[in-house]
Amino acid sequence: MADTQCDEVTMRIRVASYNIRKAIGRDARRNPERILDLVASLDADIVALQEADYRFNQRRAIFDAVKIHERTGLRLAALDHDEPGLGWHGNVVLIGDRIDVRQTRCLELPGLEPRGAVLADLTAGDRPLRMIATHLGLLARYRYRQSQALLAAAELNAERATIIVGDFNGWGRTPNSLSLFEQEMSLTPTGPSYPSRRPLTALDRIYHNDRLALTDCAVLANGLARVASDHLPIWAEFEFGGDRNPLSTGKMALGPEMSGIGGEGP
Repeated sequence: MADTQCDEVTMRIRVASYNIRKAIGRDARRNPERILDLVASLDADIVALQEADYRFNQRRAIFDAVKIHERTGLRLAALDHDEPGLGWHGNVVLIGDRIDVRQTRCLELPGLEPRGAVLADLTAGDRPLRMIATHLGLLARYRYRQSQALLAAAELNAERATIIVGDFNGWGRTPNSLSLFEQEMSLTPTGPSYPSRRPLTALDRIYHNDRLALTDCAVLANGLARVASDHLPIWAEFEFGGDRNPLSTGKMALGPEMSGIGGEGP
């Protein structure tokens, strides 16, 4: 687990996101253990997973919460729902020992297909942090509406650090469907994460507000990551209390331009 560095001036955390495709790798094998090994190698304080429960069959859990902790040192941010899975619409948030969970909420997102997000109000040391983990829809017109819902839930006018992270399913340099995020928050330039064998575009993203300063970010693109899922994991490190960092941007090259309703991603 990455040390959450804390002193009188600064505090640093590492946040990661990973669409694990229900633990099915490019070799067509379902292997939850190698996913957990990759999660552990991210050395993150907070990890958002997408497609972490079965989509059908009552959304059963792919992982056991005890095994997650044993293998990664992370614990599950528990949710208040009656479903058998660990997450909400496949979204799971894992938390390190130095992060405290104050409350979590399950958010329903508008659209034809079932989509949602997990909102977690956290504290890192004595610093409040709102984290929203999501997986947006396939159709661009609904992604725009989902963006509106997420930004409303984020309450960016509140005086706290805020991160929105996940698989945004938006292809191209600056997808119109994600334009609201670009206007309101800073995007970490982690780089292309999909498809894992030869990444072309940044479907997976980490947005943050100006209560956090980006210090480092990257895609994890080792040999295991290129096989374990069709997405690569991404991560970013932040310091609390900073203004917008020049590393972050709302306008960055994220891959080849693509356009059209419903034509921006898998």
